[in-house]
Amino acid sequence: MLSVFVFSGVGIAMALMTHVIHYCIIALPMVFALCTMGIITDSILTKAVPPSDTGAMLGICASVPPLTRTLGPTIGGVLYKVFGVPAFGYLQLVINIALFLYILKNKIPLKEEKVQ
Repeated sequence: MLSVFVFSGVGIAMALMTHVIHYCIIALPMVFALCTMGIITDSILTKAVPPSDTGAMLGICASVPPLTRTLGPTIGGVLYKVFGVPAFGYLQLVINIALFLYILKNKIPLKEEKVQ
């Protein structure tokens, strides 16, 4: 939840930034949130499958970033051309608020329970 909250703050900062120095300031929290969310997502996905399918799930997790790097510039170019630079921050903010509300609504446990 902390990484989603930090990522939401980065979205607001991206929407309001006016100079390159502002981007340099928000780069550190952005990297923290991205790395934390990536690690948590991979962990949740590998624990959701049987141990025999862990390798396949890690392969799927490893294939998502190249797909994002392929589609991202096209989507980013359209957003930039139509809405401008603040669109990136507002879109990030909206997605992370929706994710934060989803986590709160489903009451995902903060601690892992061991199954015997």
